[in-house]
Amino acid sequence: MGLKVIHGRMYYYESVREGGRVRSRYLGPADPVTTLMVEAIQAGRRERRERRRAAEVDRKAEARAWRDMEAEGRRRRAEVVERGGVVGGYGEKVEAAIVAALGSIGYRRHNRGGWRRARGMAGSVLERSRVRELVRLAKEGDRLAKAEISERAPYWLRETVCEGHGDLDEDVMIDGALRSTSDGYGRLHKDAIEARMEEIRRRLAPPFDSTPVEELLATRAALNWLHVHRVEQELIHVWNAQAFDAKNATALERLLSQASARYERSLLAVARARKLSLAVVIGQVNVAQAGSQQVNQAKVEAASACRPGGP
Repeated sequence: MGLKVIHGRMYYYESVREGGRVRSRYLGPADPVTTLMVEAIQAGRRERRERRRAAEVDRKAEARAWRDMEAEGRRRRAEVVERGGVVGGYGEKVEAAIVAALGSIGYRRHNRGGWRRARGMAGSVLERSRVRELVRLAKEGDRLAKAEISERAPYWLRETVCEGHGDLDEDVMIDGALRSTSDGYGRLHKDAIEARMEEIRRRLAPPFDSTPVEELLATRAALNWLHVHRVEQELIHVWNAQAFDAKNATALERLLSQASARYERSLLAVARARKLSLAVVIGQVNVAQAGSQQVNQAKVEAASACRPGGP
């Protein structure tokens, strides 16, 4: 928009594009009324230009925030996948050790079904080396669980805890236990989860009434339970986010299904092991005769004989 001098007089014109061509459009003479109209048109154009610029800035900020959210979702999901791989790898090692241990005393199974003992193998006892391997794997499972519990809390949980909210539900408390290493709430959450895992182990493999096979399987089941809740908390975090990431939620739901199925299989494995008549050491005494070397004698009984309904 500008002024043109024609025959000594000033007139307002503006350039407009029509049909791919630019032409001048007459607005009026440069009198006070036309000047006010031109100033209003220019002010309106400046305002619209500022709004477009602000909208562009907001659009870029929203796109950047969305990219950051997707990147954070991928990172957190990668952590879940990595931990799932660790838990799954541990489960495979446990499975191999159980198959080898039970196979050494005559137990076989078909297509991961129930265990059957071969004839003539009754009364066979696990070798000490087999028992040591089962105990070692159980301790390894405890270390994996502590590593899972000791991860840092996410920012949203730390903010909730620092604000002093006392109405945290069970899901948030579990997530706090899974991720926090600080004192206070995080310490309490960590202790609560460890106590819950110990309760699961004791329920599945009661002390003084379980074989090393059952204790190892119970440890694996407790670790699988912990991973299930880890995936659940990640999924809850996605659903509660300000911007819902459907792709991430779908991937986490698939991981949750896999973790839940693995947990259910581990419970079934414990139940099948509890039905076996495995020998278990229930007492040990030191015996020495005059002039002879001291030896250890262990009292061995079938675990099923100590349980209600056992033979």
